[in-house]
Amino acid sequence: MSLPLTPPSRRSVSGRAAHGSLVALVLGLGALAGCSATETSFVDAAVKLIEGDLAEQAGLGPLTATCEEPASTDVGEVFACEAETSDGGVIEFTATIAEGDKVDVGSTNLVMGSVLPKIEAAALQLLAEQAGIELPPEALDCGTESVLLDETGELPCTVISPDNGDRYDATVTIVGLDSSNPQITNFEIADTPQA
Repeated sequence: MSLPLTPPSRRSVSGRAAHGSLVALVLGLGALAGCSATETSFVDAAVKLIEGDLAEQAGLGPLTATCEEPASTDVGEVFACEAETSDGGVIEFTATIAEGDKVDVGSTNLVMGSVLPKIEAAALQLLAEQAGIELPPEALDCGTESVLLDETGELPCTVISPDNGDRYDATVTIVGLDSSNPQITNFEIADTPQA
């Protein structure tokens, strides 16, 4: 069944997408990387990682990072970091001390551009499962660049009608970027096409 996209009311589906789709999101949804702290402090290692590899992966320009001091240097200890983008945005990170004098850093509000196709696929699967509406992959466009989410977790997207090419504003709500089980909790499509 295809979505006519001349809806009489706002279309919205809520809930969890199929487990397989969400597992595919876990590894790349937020920025995640590791760095050795053998010759420096864990804070310095996290800052170096954020301002180096993660800044390059995110593609948002130079980042200026700061981190809280961890309460201990025990494996598993978690501490917060943040990085300011050149345009004033703030990326939040959770750093975890890992075995081998390493620190792992993951973002809690940054969706990497490389995983947007996985998010699109999971959102379309949610739409099919919850509303019985099946759309081809090219009908949902959430962009190609990394996106800094606000506190609502809403990712702006566009749905393109396969019937007539009309474009509709849409949002995919993502929660749990800071966990091992991020979820798409809502996929909403506007009532009327874009002007």
